[in-house]
Amino acid sequence: MRSFDCALLTRHGRSEERSQVSIEAVRRDLEFDLFVSYAHVDDGDGWVSALVEAIKREHAGFTPAPPRVFFDRQAIRDMHDWEMRILKGLRESAIMLAVVSPSYFQSHYCRQEWQVYLEHELARALLSEGMANIYFIAVPDLEESRPGELDDWKRSIKQRQFCDVRPWHSDGVEALQRDDVRQRLRALEQEIHVRLEQARRAAGSPTTIPPHNLHFVGRQEELRQLRATLLAGAVGAITAVQGIGGIGKSALAFEYAHAYADSYPGGRYLIPCEGIDDIRKALFALAPDLELRLWDSENLDAAAAQIRTELIKRGPSLLLLDNVDRPQLLAPNQVDRHLPDRRQIQVS
Repeated sequence: MRSFDCALLTRHGRSEERSQVSIEAVRRDLEFDLFVSYAHVDDGDGWVSALVEAIKREHAGFTPAPPRVFFDRQAIRDMHDWEMRILKGLRESAIMLAVVSPSYFQSHYCRQEWQVYLEHELARALLSEGMANIYFIAVPDLEESRPGELDDWKRSIKQRQFCDVRPWHSDGVEALQRDDVRQRLRALEQEIHVRLEQARRAAGSPTTIPPHNLHFVGRQEELRQLRATLLAGAVGAITAVQGIGGIGKSALAFEYAHAYADSYPGGRYLIPCEGIDDIRKALFALAPDLELRLWDSENLDAAAAQIRTELIKRGPSLLLLDNVDRPQLLAPNQVDRHLPDRRQIQVS
C-alpha cells in the first residue's frame, strides 16, 4: 500500500452532470465505534450484555481509549420507535457487530439494521468488511444450506468472518471468563480494532470527490477488479473506466474513491479534463485543493513541478481525471515528466 505516491484513475467519455464539490479535509468523526445488532430475546439471561462487556475489556488490550458502543437494551415497540432510537445509532457507527442466532434471523428489526448498515458500509471505506459476527446459537439452515440456497441476509452473514462461541453458550455468562473463550474474543476485538483504524484513516483522507451515493448498490466485484488493476499498475500502465454515457462510469469511479479511501492519506481529488490535452493544465487545477500557493503561476512547468512535489510529500493520493477526451493528455512523455516517479506511482 505504501509503495506508491499517487494513483491516477481516468474516466473517458462525456460527463452527464457534475456538481461542484468543495474540499473536505477531514470528515466528521462518527459518534460510535461499534453498533451491536441482536435479538432482544437472546439477552433474557444477560448473555449478550455480558458479551458486550467482555468485548469492551478485550478492547483495552489494543488501545487505552474505551470503545464507543451503541448497545440498546430497551424493547422496541414499533417501527417509529426503532427509527427514533436505533437508526441514528446505525448511521453514526463505524462497525456493526451482529449476534447471530435463530431469533436474530426471525427479527424484522434485525433485518432492518442489516439493510441500513449495508447502505453505509461502503461509505465507511469498509467494503464487505464493516460487519463482525458473533455466532452463539446454532442456526441449522445457515450451516447446512449452500450459499445459493440462502436469502441475501443469511448469505451475507455466512460469507463474512465470525467468532464462533456456540460450544460455550450453554455454560452461561461465566463461560466468557474462560481462557479459550477470551482468546476468541480477543481475536474478534483485534479484527474490530483493525477495521476501526481503517475507517479512521479513511476519515482523514482529504477529498473533492462527490459524496457517497446511498443508491449505489451491487458492483462490488467491479470495485475489487478496479482495485486489482490499480495495484497491478505499479509500472505506470494506463487503463480507463470508459464507455458510452449513462452506464455509471462516474459512479463507479467515485465509489472506488470512497471504498478505498484509507489507502489515500494524501487525498482523493477530482480533476475535470474535458478539452484538456496538457497534463500540466490538469494539475494546475489542484493548487487550491492542496492549499498551495504557486511560486510562478504563469510558468506551467514550474507550477506542475511544485504540485508534483506537494503530492509526493503528502503520500499516497488518488487523482481521478474525469472526462478525458484528448488521448495526448496521458502521453508517456507527459506522465513521466509531470507526475510522481512511475516506480512509485499506481496508475490507472
